[in-house]
Amino acid sequence: MSFEKHILDGDKYMSLAEAELAKADWFFNRIDKYKAIQMIIQSGDSYALGKDYAKSIKSYLAGITLISNSPKLLLDYNMCNLMLSYMEMCNKNKTTINNIVLKCLDKKMIIYLQEMKNYNIIIKIYEAIAFNYEIQNNTETALKYYEEASNYAEMTKMKSTTIKLINKIAELNIVVNNKIAAFEKYKECAELCLASDLLKIKSKVYLLYSLMVVIELLNEEQFEEKMIEYKNLCPVFSNSPEYNLIRGLFLANKTKDVEYINNVIANNYLFFDKCIISILENVKNSFINA
Repeated sequence: MSFEKHILDGDKYMSLAEAELAKADWFFNRIDKYKAIQMIIQSGDSYALGKDYAKSIKSYLAGITLISNSPKLLLDYNMCNLMLSYMEMCNKNKTTINNIVLKCLDKKMIIYLQEMKNYNIIIKIYEAIAFNYEIQNNTETALKYYEEASNYAEMTKMKSTTIKLINKIAELNIVVNNKIAAFEKYKECAELCLASDLLKIKSKVYLLYSLMVVIELLNEEQFEEKMIEYKNLCPVFSNSPEYNLIRGLFLANKTKDVEYINNVIANNYLFFDKCIISILENVKNSFINA
């Protein structure tokens, strides 16, 4: 089915929903609006399939507003999915999440989900809100919601999800130049990996990242203490490429060897994420500007 056909379906469902709502108004709201809400959701889904994210956002928000303003309509799992769909469209369209939705989440939805012990949905909701603030460059607020998401993930022992979220928190702490916090979060990721047989292999990378973010802050004695600590924490770290790389970077930082860091960036561009490349560029620039 073409994108245009999905959009036409979205228009059709919205027209049907508007007719249902007009009927409810005519009978002084004595008619259940559930049918109209279902059509509005179908409209939003169709627009999403047609990649008209702006119309999808408008439809989903209309559905959320109707539910939140209707005391007879209880919050349920469908409402949770509707909110998640709305936030997903906002993030795809780089549109700010409406305050109506945030208020409903804070006052009703999160409490409902806690009572249902549906922590997985809570994690997804907080992660979606965090990402929305992140794309608006509101890093401090994004960090707050990523922390909320990671707390629930840790509480439910979802290790892979917890590590993913803590890694994101580390990256955003780099953005706000809080290198000590980033160091601690990367180390926490390494420790969580070490506690899992399936994830253990990733621990060396997180140990490397943790040292990279504070490499400018450590003197030789502090650096060696960290290397001994990490060797005890993860014995295979001392015989790894990551170990050799961090030793080389520490020496380059000490001798202000720009060429070495240029080579590291060139040879590890696919291995490192953008934040780590940015850290290395900052270290290199500090040599040039010293």
